[in-house]
Amino acid sequence: MHKEAIKTAALELFNQLSFSKTAIKDIAQACNLGKGTIYLYFESKDAILLSIVDDRLSKLEQEYHDRFNDPAISREDKLATFLDILINEYFSLKNLLFRSFEHVDNRMLQDIFQKFDSYRPWFLGFLQRLYNDQPGSVELTADFNDYIDLVVGRFILYTIRNDWSNREGLRLAVKPLAIRLFKQICGADLNTPPLLIEK
Repeated sequence: MHKEAIKTAALELFNQLSFSKTAIKDIAQACNLGKGTIYLYFESKDAILLSIVDDRLSKLEQEYHDRFNDPAISREDKLATFLDILINEYFSLKNLLFRSFEHVDNRMLQDIFQKFDSYRPWFLGFLQRLYNDQPGSVELTADFNDYIDLVVGRFILYTIRNDWSNREGLRLAVKPLAIRLFKQICGADLNTPPLLIEK
């Protein structure tokens, strides 16, 4: 019971103040617990955030399960939906971490991308499942790891060069490139079995 109350209180504070400006003592006070009690459930503020991220991923799995498993929806449409989720989660995490981005230093940028990397196993699982719905598919975990690095690298380039808050601009810059890259990994047509050489 305390664990869920802690996460709820922490999420409210992260939304109001930001992760970076919220202390464990603030979370403890918000849920009427002693600071030491928080540490019985979570070893750090980072652990609370990562648990919140896990909850978000579980919710996304449930919300998009039918769409991602519908054979009537093309792989390209599923990939486009997935990329929308990726971009939305990036902005959600950025807002939770920092709220306002007026004064950004290198440590903050490292922090956001380290936290965002906690999504990697979910991203990898989605990409492998999307690819595996074709007969004769091979294991592409290494390729998909590289794919995620390239897509997230594009996020970084876009946000460094442009407005941090321009979600639609990022979407327009990243989605077409990400779909082209996925086609290169899986084959030219996302709706036919790819021709790949097994590694």
